[in-house]
Amino acid sequence: MNSNQIYSPYDHLIDQIGRMFQSLTKYKSNTPLQPEFSPEPAGTKIHLPAPIRDLDRTLFDTIDMRRSVRQFSPEPLSAKELSTMLWATQGVTFSDERYEFRATPSAGGLYPVKTYLVTFNVSNIEQGVASYDEKDHSLRWLRSGDFRKVLCDATIKQKMILESAAVFIWAADMNRSIWRYAQRAYRYIYLDAGHMAQNTALAATALRLGSCAIGAFYDDALDDLLMLDGTQQTAIYLTVIGHIRKNE
Repeated sequence: MNSNQIYSPYDHLIDQIGRMFQSLTKYKSNTPLQPEFSPEPAGTKIHLPAPIRDLDRTLFDTIDMRRSVRQFSPEPLSAKELSTMLWATQGVTFSDERYEFRATPSAGGLYPVKTYLVTFNVSNIEQGVASYDEKDHSLRWLRSGDFRKVLCDATIKQKMILESAAVFIWAADMNRSIWRYAQRAYRYIYLDAGHMAQNTALAATALRLGSCAIGAFYDDALDDLLMLDGTQQTAIYLTVIGHIRKNE
């Protein structure tokens, strides 16, 4: 052994410590949820309208007004509002022949975290589960149906799900980062998801909508819903969105 090398009893775990942390900190449901669903034909897409750019709130006004909101009105989101939040979350802001820049940063520009959307009450957009394709600003449908109860159960009975208009779910493809950063990649995926969730919250506030981030959920239930394997691909974070309920 090199005399300058300090031995650690954890050296034999270093090649798997991130994966172990990810696995050991998961919540598991007693009975994994297997929701019934109608699969959409592969590749079914909805191209979203252009995001709203001419909002009248400044950045600092928006930061000052941001709050976690847990009570929502039955008013539907518009497709433009949804488009704006998705663009702010992970949309492409500039591209040329060599580079593609997005609304949020990512370690090494690898973007291992993908945005999924569960819609409940959005004008002219059906209920179901979709993934966001930032390259052409579209939604690709994975499942059709009303998944409010499924998501409420999956988030350990957080009732705000039942009133919300849509839920953003962020899930990581670990291999997109592990090849470069090894076990430290597990740190970076949470940082990436945090950047995205904050942009979503600020975009919602600028649109005069409410949002609330959720970190407590049954990992296996969300992975089942998104059709992820739960190991290399797994859910990380959620945010509920809706119109704010007015005080009566």
